[in-house]
Amino acid sequence: MNTIKLKSTYYLFLLPIIIFIFFLSLLQVATKQYGSRVFLLSTDFRAFYTGGRMILHGISSRFYNLDTQYSSQHEFAPEVYTKKKLMPFNYPPFVALFFAPLAIFPLEIAYILWVSFNIALFTITFRLILKSVDKLPYPFKLLSLISIPLF
Repeated sequence: MNTIKLKSTYYLFLLPIIIFIFFLSLLQVATKQYGSRVFLLSTDFRAFYTGGRMILHGISSRFYNLDTQYSSQHEFAPEVYTKKKLMPFNYPPFVALFFAPLAIFPLEIAYILWVSFNIALFTITFRLILKSVDKLPYPFKLLSLISIPLF
């Protein structure tokens, strides 16, 4: 019985580490394959970063104005050279508030921090769920653990 408990605790710590390494590897492959800047500008993080920057610059009355968003996005991404390439921020203002601390950093560093935060949050959530399914029979526990990363 003690050996089973030790084995369960071992997997409780090992599995999140494996998931963390998997996500970092996936990020590295995607970054190398597409080129970090091109890949980064194609993600929706660009819109969130724009919202955060606009909050930092005190833009409030023209927050959802596409011209304002375009000029703000063009400042950090000169690759956005027409309004057709704009990725607009069309989320509630409190979302931009959440991204304002990230917008202090350059785009690439902010993205790495954001991905790291997401991986850490996923790992913590995974560990909490893993603890809660500890008493389930083996097939259900396995199904739970497989479904979490797939979600």
